Amino acid sequence: HTFLIPIALLELILYRHDNLGVKGGLVLCTSYTVGYIIWLHVVKYVGGVWAYPIFDMLTSRGQALFLGVMVIAMYMIFFIQHFLHQLVHGQLIAASAASGSKGKRAKTRKVE
Repeated sequence: HTFLIPIALLELILYRHDNLGVKGGLVLCTSYTVGYIIWLHVVKYVGGVWAYPIFDMLTSRGQALFLGVMVIAMYMIFFIQHFLHQLVHGQLIAASAASGSKGKRAKTRKVE
């Protein structure tokens, strides 16, 4: 899992994403999280085994606490990514917003 961190950082530096903004990003993260938690329970119900063996050792309250901490960690990672993206590409975003291009290439006409 940690091998992805250098690749993600390299992508962050090399490629400017058009982000959804904080509100849109949080909605997307929340939707993904809810879907993933539902899927974990579907796997347990259908297969009879938890995708993460630690859930077998935890009570229902412990499982809820564990998932809550993981959700908080996911939101923290989202905000770190948002901050880093603004740090690396913030001036580009401000400049393109001022020119009205919003990251699109300017159309050029060939002058004859």
